Amino acid sequence: MAASPAAEPPTATTPAPVATPIATPVVDYLVRIDLGPELARRMGLRVVVRPTGDNFGNRRSAVAIELPRPVTADQSPGPASVRLPAGVWRIEASAPGFLPSTREFTVDATTPDQTLRWPLLPDSTHNDVSFPVATDDTAATPPGVALRVRSADGAASWTCATQHTPCTLRLARGASLVEARANGFQPASQRFTVAPGQPLSIPLALTRSADNLSQAPGPKQPVPADIRRRLALGLGVSAAPLFAAGVGLAVAGRLQYRGALADDSCRDAYGPVCANAIVGPIHRASAGFGLIGAAAGLLATSLTAAFPVTRSTWGIELGIGAALTAAGAGWTIANTISLDRALQSGPIDELDARAGRRLGASLVLGLGAGATVGAITGLLLHRRSSGVAPYAAPGQAGLVWRGRF
Repeated sequence: MAASPAAEPPTATTPAPVATPIATPVVDYLVRIDLGPELARRMGLRVVVRPTGDNFGNRRSAVAIELPRPVTADQSPGPASVRLPAGVWRIEASAPGFLPSTREFTVDATTPDQTLRWPLLPDSTHNDVSFPVATDDTAATPPGVALRVRSADGAASWTCATQHTPCTLRLARGASLVEARANGFQPASQRFTVAPGQPLSIPLALTRSADNLSQAPGPKQPVPADIRRRLALGLGVSAAPLFAAGVGLAVAGRLQYRGALADDSCRDAYGPVCANAIVGPIHRASAGFGLIGAAAGLLATSLTAAFPVTRSTWGIELGIGAALTAAGAGWTIANTISLDRALQSGPIDELDARAGRRLGASLVLGLGAGATVGAITGLLLHRRSSGVAPYAAPGQAGLVWRGRF
C-alpha cells in the first residue's frame, strides 16, 4: 500500500491591522466669561480678548465682547461665552464706574470647558445711586417702571427697568436727571447731584394718570460720548490706509502719464501705440483720486461723530453722500464715453483734457461713497435695538455686534 503524503502543518496567519480612527483635534475651547460684580454687569461690561506671545501659533485678532446686561433690575446677569484656541490670552475688562482691569488667562487644551471670573474694583470718582419708586395706589400691583438717567451735559445716558427691586447705577460725580415712566401713571423726574461719600438714594413717586394711559416716551438722547469717540476713531483709522493708497496710485499714475506723453510714441504723432501707453496710467491716477475722495468722506463723517448730533444730522449727511455718489457716477460714465472716443482718434490736447476731468469725477465719486458709508455707520448707532458699537484698536477697526455668544 502506498503511503499517504504527510499532512502539511497549518500555518499561522497574521490578522490584518485594524485602522484606529484618528481623533480630530479640538481647535477652539469654550471659555465662559462671568466677571463681576453684578453692578458692573448692569452698567455694561466690555471685554477685549487679545492673543499674547507666540500663543501656540495662533494669529487670531482681538475679540471684543459686550457682556449681556440684565433686562430688568429684578434679574441676575448671566455669563457670556467665547470659543478660543489653546494658548495665553490677555483679558481687558472695563465698565462705567469701575477701574479697568487686565489679566492673562491660559486656555488649557486639556480642559475643554473653563470659566473666567474675577471682580472689577469700583472707581472712587463714581458713587452708587439707587432709585426706589413708590406709587400713590398702594392697593395696586407695582407696575413695571422704566427709568432713564442722563448727565446734565447729555454725554452719558443709562436706562433701567424694574418692578420690585430698585434700580442701582454707579454714576460719575456731578449733576444728573432721572425720569421714571410706567403704564397708567404720570411720568416723574428729578434732578440730583452725585457727590463722594455714602451711596445715594433718590426716591421717586408716581401718581396714577386720570386717563390710565401710558405716557409717550421722551426724545432719544444723544449717543454717549465714549461711543462717539470710538466711532470717530474707527472712521479715522479706516480713512488712513485709503488715503495712503490713493496718494501712491495718483502720484504713480500721473508720473507715468506724463512720461508716456514725453516719450517717442506720443511726441511725433498720436496713434494706437500712444493710446496703449497712456490708458493704464490714466486709470491708475483716477483710481488714486477716488481713494483720496473716499478717505476725505470718512474723515468728514468722523468729525461729525465727535459731536452729539441727532439722527437727522446723519440723515442729511447720508443724503449729501448719496447725491455726490450719484453725481460722481454720472460724471464718470459720461467721461468714460468721451475718453474712449478721444483714445481712438486723438488729438493729444483733447485727450489730456478728458483725462484731467476724469480725476475730478473720480474724486467726487469717492467723496460721496466715503460720506455714505460713514453716515450709515452713524445712523446704526441711533438704532438702540441693533446693539451696534464701533471698535478701534492699533491696527484694526470695525463694529461690534452686541449680544449673547
